[in-house]
Amino acid sequence: MYSVFWSELAGIISPVSTVLKERATFLLEMGCEEMPAGFMRGTLQQLAEKLSQMLTEHRLSFAQVRTLGTPRRLIAFVDDLATHQSPEERTIRGPARRACFDEQGNPTQALIGFARSRGVEPEQVQFMQTPQGEYAFVTEYDAGRPALEVLAETLPNLILSMSFPKTLRWGARKMRFGRPIRWILALLDTEVVPFEIEGIASGRTSRGHRFLAPEPFEVPAPEAFLDALRRAHVIADPEERKAMIVDGAIRLAHAVGLKPVIEDDLLEENVFLVEKPHLLRGSFPESYLRLPAPVLMSAMKKHEKFFPLVDSQGNLAPGFISVYNNGDPDKVREGNEWVLIARFNDASFFFEEDLKRPLTEFVPMLGRMLFQQKLGTLLDKTHRLERLSEKLARALDWDRDQTECLLRAAHLCKADLATQMVMEFPDLQGVIGREYALRANEPLCVAEAIAQHYEPRHAGDPPPNHPIGRALAVLDRIDTLVGYVGLGYLPKGSSDPFGLRRAAAAVVEILADEPDYPTLAELVQHAHDQYREQRAPLKPLV
Repeated sequence: MYSVFWSELAGIISPVSTVLKERATFLLEMGCEEMPAGFMRGTLQQLAEKLSQMLTEHRLSFAQVRTLGTPRRLIAFVDDLATHQSPEERTIRGPARRACFDEQGNPTQALIGFARSRGVEPEQVQFMQTPQGEYAFVTEYDAGRPALEVLAETLPNLILSMSFPKTLRWGARKMRFGRPIRWILALLDTEVVPFEIEGIASGRTSRGHRFLAPEPFEVPAPEAFLDALRRAHVIADPEERKAMIVDGAIRLAHAVGLKPVIEDDLLEENVFLVEKPHLLRGSFPESYLRLPAPVLMSAMKKHEKFFPLVDSQGNLAPGFISVYNNGDPDKVREGNEWVLIARFNDASFFFEEDLKRPLTEFVPMLGRMLFQQKLGTLLDKTHRLERLSEKLARALDWDRDQTECLLRAAHLCKADLATQMVMEFPDLQGVIGREYALRANEPLCVAEAIAQHYEPRHAGDPPPNHPIGRALAVLDRIDTLVGYVGLGYLPKGSSDPFGLRRAAAAVVEILADEPDYPTLAELVQHAHDQYREQRAPLKPLV
């Protein structure tokens, strides 16, 4: 008797408790093929922003949106999400009162049509005074819909609206995404949010590490998801993976009395190359240390994504730290070392070939390298920089030594672009030019200016600290800006393929600390004059 009673009571309480639950956790996971590491941070930020905006627009309150991700998955959690839209009362304005009635006081088609469109009778329409006159109004009350319905309706459009630096299509599908989507997990607490995107249906199934736990598994609720991923050898939180990499690299380096060189951009890239980081320490023959350290570090960092090792004095050591996703560490180490040594052999060949001639002999080769189709070659740019340098040195009243240093640096600053080393390792432009200039017995001020005139190279990078380097950095960017803007190439929205915004920001940053320099307008005029002398088809200055 009592068991029947409690069974019947539970049948009443259960649905009531579901209705009374006003907050829930929402989980979205988009499983895909490996996304490029450079896409990930911006994509996760974009997902958080789009999801927050969508929920706000649809009157679904929430505490916060958290995004996590690995190369194979984009994850979003929404904490304390309302399970039902907030009610809303809307006042809809219709036609002016004078258009609502004819001369006999009968409703016109304007009033009848407005009432019909809002689902009311003409007698229910109210009239209110506004600054523009008296108008018809209808007050509507929207009680809202369950969040499950709203999410099922809006999530497909949200996913399809996401943008990437590059997109692709796959199979017979028409949609474009950063990489092919393989599964979609969407849960509002324990319930699946049902929707479909071009045959890919949402569900409660996820997948683990591609190699260590490839089998699909079901997720009962959002709270269980991260632990389930961890059991499947996936660390979803990028910050946790970052800490694992930093701690592991330091530990492996300290074991042999060395320190890892951990730069933020390389660390970020490694974080988004793996789902569960494993680290190893590799080595290479000391004989390669005869090459300039920037060459070796470029090969390790830019090409192989390794962290170089240095001793307590900051000297490069014959070793590196590698981050990998899976595999036998001995075989991975052997492969890493083999590939790196091959890269070093290439660098050694290019370096030795380049040193067979002094840096100045590379300058004429710039005449075969295009700067811009309508702006001439890099040799043309070099000549413009030389003449701009003369004008600037006179304006600043520099002495003979400073002037000669600036003119020589302007002559040589682009020469390394014609070397085999920079053609193979483009990120070494300026850096290897400095090295070659020193080996050709050029003055130190010239060598430093060659390296520094590319600074700042990226956001957060400090500007040049040498006066010759600062001058050349300004003139180089002014020349580029005047040329491209004069041809009508202006940045549009987020698109800036020629880096004009970055160049302009660097000019402003440097000039802000140089009160004795000519004005920006004067520098632009000088640069424009040089283009006119070369008969470049620039727009006239207004």
